[in-house]
Amino acid sequence: MLYLIGIGLSVKDISLKAVETIKKCEKVYLENYTNKVEKYLEEIIGDFEILSRDQVENFNVEEAKNQDICLLVSGDPLSATTHIQLMIDCKNAGIKFDVIHSSSIYTAVAKTGLQLYKFGRTTTLTFFEVASPYEVIKKNKENGFHSLVLLDIDNGKCMSAKEAAELLIKNQAVKEDEKIVACSNLGKENEKIIFDSVDKISLEEVPACIIVPGSLNEKEEEALNTLW
Repeated sequence: MLYLIGIGLSVKDISLKAVETIKKCEKVYLENYTNKVEKYLEEIIGDFEILSRDQVENFNVEEAKNQDICLLVSGDPLSATTHIQLMIDCKNAGIKFDVIHSSSIYTAVAKTGLQLYKFGRTTTLTFFEVASPYEVIKKNKENGFHSLVLLDIDNGKCMSAKEAAELLIKNQAVKEDEKIVACSNLGKENEKIIFDSVDKISLEEVPACIIVPGSLNEKEEEALNTLW
């Protein structure tokens, strides 16, 4: 059986159900291309093997045919299409699978006060500039939707909210005095959330994300201005 297990936004988010499941598995893998391995995780679950992005994308589910195997994933397992494909592969191969959910950036952003049902399509800003993220943001704004903008990780370097804000201005996705939300380390003890005009965003802590608000209702405006 293959278990897809979310370890949340912080390794301390891992659930008792997840720990119990991990301990009964013959093999434990950790997807590590977006998640820093911490000693805390080793102390809780013991030994595990780290898989690169390519190894996860080419994961052979046949290994789970006659033994219990789990893949630990940063955030929630079903936030990425790769893991959905693994479920499809299991179904086609007649292999049982299960999913253990955890906290995710897609729900943690609700702490900003913005309502989740008003978010449009998510996009990612990359270090190499392409037009599509800015087009997504503009389209979401036209429809009144908020844009969750994830930030690139390249060779271990994470894009900061400050760098992202500069790219938004440069590519005219927002006006300089337009207010956005910048977040870093959501779900962790050192998390930061800032609501300010894009030209004043100086948050450099990573990992980070930004939110370009769409149309705000009265409660969202109150939350943003009161909390952050």
